Amino acid sequence: MAEPPERNAAPSRSYLALRDLGAVVDHVRGRHRVKRVNLVGWSWGGTLAGWYASVQPEKVRRLALYAPLYSGREEPKAFEPKGAYFLLSATAAAIKERFAKSQPLPAGEPPRDDSVVEALAVEDRASDPTSDSRDPPSFRVPAGAVEDLFYTRIGRPLFNASSIYSPTLVVAGAADSVVPPEHREALMRDLVHAAVKREVIVPGATHVAQFDPRREELFRAVEAFLSERMQAQPERLGCSIVNWMAALSGRPRPWGCRSAIGGDAFHENGSTFLSPIRHRRPGRTSMTIRPYALLVVSMSAALVGCAGNVADGASFPPVHPRLMGKYSMSASGRGSATRGAEHRR
Repeated sequence: MAEPPERNAAPSRSYLALRDLGAVVDHVRGRHRVKRVNLVGWSWGGTLAGWYASVQPEKVRRLALYAPLYSGREEPKAFEPKGAYFLLSATAAAIKERFAKSQPLPAGEPPRDDSVVEALAVEDRASDPTSDSRDPPSFRVPAGAVEDLFYTRIGRPLFNASSIYSPTLVVAGAADSVVPPEHREALMRDLVHAAVKREVIVPGATHVAQFDPRREELFRAVEAFLSERMQAQPERLGCSIVNWMAALSGRPRPWGCRSAIGGDAFHENGSTFLSPIRHRRPGRTSMTIRPYALLVVSMSAALVGCAGNVADGASFPPVHPRLMGKYSMSASGRGSATRGAEHRR
C-alpha cells in the first residue's frame, strides 16, 4: 500500500476478510461467554456477513444485511485488474459531489445533512494516516474486493445462501444504483433453510441509506428485527429424538439439530441479543441474557460498482453512531435471567 498501486496485486481479498471477521466473532464469543452473535452487514460487508453465516451457522444468531451483493445478471466478461488500491477524496465537498453523481436522491427527497457528510469526511481522513499528505486530502481503498464483487455481478456468487440457517433480514433501498434488485431476489430465493427470511424495501433510499434523509427507516427495520421475539420453529422428528437423548445424557446437541433449524424455543427481551443457550432437561431451556451484540458493517469496495467505474464510487463510511451506540460490544450494564421454555413438537 506504500507503493504506487500498479506495482502490486490488490490486497484484502474477500476470503482474507472472512478470516478477519471470524477472528472478531470468536473474540467476542470468548470475551462475553456467548455462543452466537448478531451480524449486521452493508454492501460488501453484507456479502461477507452472509458468507460467514453460511460456513459458521452455529455462531450466528441473526443476520441483517443491507444492500449485499450476491448474484447478478450482468453480461459475462473478463476482469481487468486496476492495481492494489485506489484513492477517494476525503473532503466534505468531494463526498457530497460523489454522492450526487453515484447515488443521487430521487426527486422530491430532502438533501443529505451537511453535518453528516462532514462527519463522514473526518472519519475517511482518519482511516488513512497518509490522507493529509495529498492535496486535497484523500484516502486509499484496498481493491482486493473489486474482483470478487465483479464476479458476483455476472452470476458467480461467493457463497451459497442455502447454507444459512439463522433468521435473516435483507434490506434494500428503492433508489440503490449500485446493487440491482436481482441480487436481493437471488438471495431471497436461495435462503431456503433460514429459520425466518424477510425483506424490507426502503423507499427513496440509495446504496448509502445510513446517510440519506430516510436513514431512520433503515435503522428501525434493523432494530425491530434484532429485538423481535420469535417463536421456535417446528423440529424435525429425527432432531427431536436426538435432542431428547442428548438432554437426558447431559451432552451437547449436535449441530444440525440446534436452534437455528428450530431446536430451541427462546426468549428475547428488548435490546437483549446475545443469549447463550444451555440445556437442562427435555423440553426445558435455560439461558443467560446479556445486553450486547456484535455489529459488523464493513467498509465497502462494493460501492465502486465494478472495476470500470472506481473513480465514481461513493466513499466508504463507518456505521452510523446511533446503531453503534445501541448495539456496541461495550454496552454498559449486564444482566442475567433464566427462563424455561416449552418445546412444541
